[in-house]
Formats: sequence, structure tokens, C-alpha cells
Amino acid sequence: MTAPRRSADVRSSIIDTFRRDLVGPGPQDADLATERLNESPSRWYLTGFLAPAEDPLAQNGPDQTEDNPSAQEEMEIDVEEPIADGAGGAAGDAEAPEAPSTKRRFLPSSMGLTVLLPPDVTEIEARVSWGDYRTEPPLAEDVLIPDEPEVTDARGKRKKKERPLVEWVRATQQRTMRLTIPDGRGDPVVVPESAAAQRKGGGLTLEAHARLFTYPTPDGEERVRALTVFLVNRRSAVHRFMRM
Repeated sequence: MTAPRRSADVRSSIIDTFRRDLVGPGPQDADLATERLNESPSRWYLTGFLAPAEDPLAQNGPDQTEDNPSAQEEMEIDVEEPIADGAGGAAGDAEAPEAPSTKRRFLPSSMGLTVLLPPDVTEIEARVSWGDYRTEPPLAEDVLIPDEPEVTDARGKRKKKERPLVEWVRATQQRTMRLTIPDGRGDPVVVPESAAAQRKGGGLTLEAHARLFTYPTPDGEERVRALTVFLVNRRSAVHRFMRM
């Protein structure tokens, strides 16, 4: 007779299922190490991806402005979401449905972690793992380059590239590197061999900020170093169809 499952195991299974469905594969998911998707991962997964910092839709990106026509159009086409489903109740058959109100969603370009360390610690080991996706069949690099805002058709509208029909194949990546703890804000450190698989330029960077501070405890004051490390996507921006 099979032993009943513990509640902790059930909760862990639910969390793992949600993570795989919403965030994407992790290093522990051997069955998804080479997964194949029929659309880009940034559309397939709700979260778990970092947009290039140079992308007009990236948070804190240099081109994030209200009057940027390229960013404005991409937001209107690709990432507007309904704020609510409506007031409830079915509309009459002869009544045209109201257009849903929308909100703009910016894409994250970094993720960070803060830890407290003894003041004498001067270096840490960072293990960075992620997944790269290549298109099959492979695409020429000019297809991946974002549209230039000034490229217009005869009616003065921006010319748009057609969405290519490709599949996205995952390749799991991992790097381990030593990171010197800075005094204040440190310089970006490039993760080795972290440029995009099919779009040349840039890479992933680790960016750290550290400061010493003292806080009271029941046994007296304790001095620690607060270290925050960000993983930032500083790869070259790609066309909105190809966001990974």
C-alpha cells in the first residue's frame, strides 16, 4: 500500500509546477534542458526572462520616454494588457463591446539579491545559470535587428518586419566566477561567453553595490557588510518579434 503524501511534498510539487509553467526551466529540470517552443520564450513564459537594458521597453533603459515613437508603437502592439475584465455581465447582442482599458508593461532588464556578510569578506563566488534559445531554422542577424524608426512606407507608416515562422530550442548555460566585493558601487563584470547565441554584441553582467553598517542586537552592536548583486542583461537589443 502506497504511503500518503505529506502536505509539504504536495506544496512543493505545486510550487514546482507553477515555476516551470510561469518562470521556465531551471538547472534541475533535465527534461526541459533542450525544450522546443513554437513561439519566443518571452511570450511563452509570464516571467523569468530579462530584456536587454538597451531595449526601449526595458525598465530603466535609456530610451524609455513617453515621446519615443518606436517604444510607443511597440507598447501599443505587443505588451498592452487589459487592466480588468470588465464590470461583469454579458453585453447585449446588438451592443458593440467597449474597448478594454490598457496599461503599459515594461520588461525587466535586471534581477538582484542582497545578503549580509562579515566585514572581512572581500570576495564571493557567483554561479550564474540561464537558458539561451536559438531559432530553428537559424535566422540571419539582420532579421534580429530592431526596426529603424525612420523606415516608412508610402503612407508614412513604419514598415514592419513579418514575424518569421521558427521554433525556439533551449540550451542551458552556467558560469561560475569570482566577484570582488566593491567599496560602494562597483564596475560591471562581464559574465564570460554570455553574448546572445544569434545576435552579436554585449553580454550578461554582474553589478554589485556594498556598504558597511552597524545595527543593535541583544548582545550589543554588530557590524556587517550589505552586498547587493544584480544580474543585468546588456546584450544587444533585438527586434520585438525575437525577444527571448
